[in-house]
Amino acid sequence: MQVAGVLTPATPSTVAGAFVTAYRNVVGRDPVSRASWLMPLAQSGLETAHWTKMRGWNTGFLTAAGSQDYYILGSGNQLHFANYASLLDGATAMMSWLAKHGAVARADANDLPGYLAALQAGGYLGYGSSKYQAYGNGIAAIMSQYTNLQPTFSPAPSSTLSVPRAVVFGAAVVGASWLTAKWLERSGPRRRRTVYA
Repeated sequence: MQVAGVLTPATPSTVAGAFVTAYRNVVGRDPVSRASWLMPLAQSGLETAHWTKMRGWNTGFLTAAGSQDYYILGSGNQLHFANYASLLDGATAMMSWLAKHGAVARADANDLPGYLAALQAGGYLGYGSSKYQAYGNGIAAIMSQYTNLQPTFSPAPSSTLSVPRAVVFGAAVVGASWLTAKWLERSGPRRRRTVYA
């Protein structure tokens, strides 16, 4: 379904934290090098003007698949860009795409030419090679800019159990426990009935 492409700006350190967590979610271990999350972060920064023009928590302007919610930028760009529920969801989607196309392994090795080759093989910017050199230069510049960045981990809502749902669920569990305790208190000790034949 088409939705409004709402701006969702974020700070570099918060996005970095989301990418570290997304790496763990997708790869199943901690990042093996700083470049493991810094290279995707730099690509994301390049795509979103340092996260000032990020929309719908889409960290890499990934296009939507199937029945996924999407937005259109307009102004001649009619691509359907994926809309995500949280920054972590957007970072996880981007990290999943990168892992599927072999780019994460190249980031792990701090191999920017290999990373760009993986992006090109996956058609990230299209399949022609003319755009990738300048794109790589942009990624390298942003990596250099954020080389000392420390990721910030803030509790982002999960797409499976959002904060409001978690609060309702927790309240329900506490309420049920309280009701059970009150019922046991009122009913008093149970006595065994003796049945005579």
